[in-house]
Amino acid sequence: MSETMSMVFAPLGSWEVLCETGGDFLRIKTIYPFTVTRDVEPAARHQVAQWIRVENLPEIVTEEILTPNRERLYRGQTRVFLRRLRGHLDAGEVTSFGDATVVDYQDRKYGFHPPRDPGLVLSETGLTAHAARQLATSPEAPLSTRPRYLRPNGDVYFGRQIGEVDDVTVLQTAISNGLTPYLYGDPGCGKTALVEAAFCGGLETVVGSGDTDEASFVGTWVQVERGFQWLDGPLVRAMKNGSVLFVDEVGLIDARVISLLNPLLDGRGTLHVQQNPQMPPVEAAPGFAIVFAGNPHAVGVRMSEALISRLTFPILVETDVEVLPEIGVLPEVVDLVRTLIERRSTNDISWSPQVREAIAVSRIWSLFGPQQGANALVSLSPERARNQVVLTIQSLTGLEADVIKVSV
Repeated sequence: MSETMSMVFAPLGSWEVLCETGGDFLRIKTIYPFTVTRDVEPAARHQVAQWIRVENLPEIVTEEILTPNRERLYRGQTRVFLRRLRGHLDAGEVTSFGDATVVDYQDRKYGFHPPRDPGLVLSETGLTAHAARQLATSPEAPLSTRPRYLRPNGDVYFGRQIGEVDDVTVLQTAISNGLTPYLYGDPGCGKTALVEAAFCGGLETVVGSGDTDEASFVGTWVQVERGFQWLDGPLVRAMKNGSVLFVDEVGLIDARVISLLNPLLDGRGTLHVQQNPQMPPVEAAPGFAIVFAGNPHAVGVRMSEALISRLTFPILVETDVEVLPEIGVLPEVVDLVRTLIERRSTNDISWSPQVREAIAVSRIWSLFGPQQGANALVSLSPERARNQVVLTIQSLTGLEADVIKVSV
């Protein structure tokens, strides 16, 4: 876990910030001069009647707030902190003192640093113009207010809005009311993450391809020491256990195979497994449902009209740019991704990177430098869009990017 910080705010002219661990994220409280003995140098304690302590901030937040570069884009966690602190001040839930400045922090080993150029100024009416611009850059809710769900691999999924309800709740409500969701969008945009977050407690998955056959759904016979034994497939397990079957990349599965699901999608909760005549008909237990996902524009996708008519709740899933800083994507890469997505939305370009590509580019950028990171973005883009990607990189970073290549 990264180091956390605690900040003490006071009027302009008297302030200190300290490093501290423990407590809940962004716990705000008012403290008085006689209680700040370990927080503030003696000469400064009694210069004000009250102080505000904001506890347990992630270290990256304090680093960005204290940076002397006033034009730097704040990451997601920093925007969360600024929004929440501004809300407390505006609501009068904590005492404000007019202008208050964050200038520096106390290092446990080396003591107080000399004051630096302040990175953020707070006041009774809000933030500086620079901070206000940063908070207005995203139309989505700050991550701290978005519901969080755990995926099977332990990652956190931040819920996104569909109308007035978060996407996980929408998905859960849809299947409980007999709808068949179909999530569609580019690879890496978060379709699988959404399904895993919604049904983390019980989910069977089939990842479609040209080789997917009926056995991939219902099961098969496997050889054991004394002959053969039947092994249930994900569809049969989901029906018996009353769990959700997730069919990913459905458009790549042969129509004759996927037609196996048609009776179940029509509400007939019985499956006859022809591959195992000894097995009685499988009855769908309460809770059984099927969720589909795919990329309709991928090469080789073919979906029959019979299937399409049964996908009663199609949902377009797009890249969640706001989550990128939270998962460690560099701010330079976030800017590039955001710009390319905006250009694609206006048909200026035919491709934009998704979360998976953004993570890869950020890692290459960190490991091998900005030039190779920019080159990686070009390499990941399809040839039809590379010229526009190169121009976008040049306009935002000044880098002359090309595909990653080995030279002599």
